[in-house]
Amino acid sequence: MKFYNTAASRMRGVYLSYVPASSEGGKRKLEARIEEHVMLPALEANDVTVQIKACGLSRIDTKTVLQVVPNVDQIPVGNEISGVITKVGDAVKMFSVGDEVTGILPLDSECPGCAEYCVLPEHFLGGSNH
Repeated sequence: MKFYNTAASRMRGVYLSYVPASSEGGKRKLEARIEEHVMLPALEANDVTVQIKACGLSRIDTKTVLQVVPNVDQIPVGNEISGVITKVGDAVKMFSVGDEVTGILPLDSECPGCAEYCVLPEHFLGGSNH
């Protein structure tokens, strides 16, 4: 996967990561942390960049991701988003820059919904005009 590599594409996002188990044989625990060095994936032809205005959080999202991709070091937080499109790929047909959208991030998304921006395929989004 290609990533943007400019200062303007750097942003903050929230991730969960495992904290080592205690020496008393306890289970590993998840800890939320803000990553300030996240870079957005480069736009593919059918992708859009969304400036996220709101994100829905659910414990079920985390459990689902852990079942689908069980061997991950960190889990992007938030799958349900709303925001404004800031960039569109060359083949995007349904949206334009400035459109307000809502959507659900794919479970294998490297972008957290609880972030400043996210890149995803246009078919994961809906809007008031679509």
